[in-house]
Amino acid sequence: MTDYSLPAPESIGEIGRRAERLRDLMGMTVEQLAAEASVAEEDVQALEAGAAVRLDAVLAIHAVLSSDVIGASLFTRPKFWSIDDVVAFEQRGLRR
Repeated sequence: MTDYSLPAPESIGEIGRRAERLRDLMGMTVEQLAAEASVAEEDVQALEAGAAVRLDAVLAIHAVLSSDVIGASLFTRPKFWSIDDVVAFEQRGLRR
């Protein structure tokens, strides 16, 4: 059976560590990233520390670090259109 639970808290920390590594690789300071993303420096620092950050701040930081249009890949076509699709998917997995 597929686990649909929320990710473990340590994965939030990993997102922050990846953001910090990307910022460093790009040669940006916290101040520069905050300015370009139009967020508070505290938001960048909190994200990099794995602390709670508003979703709009995370998306803005992501857009700067990844050169991605905000939300372009967040809400793509769903894998399942109905509960019947979920059941069929699970049954295929059980047969393997």
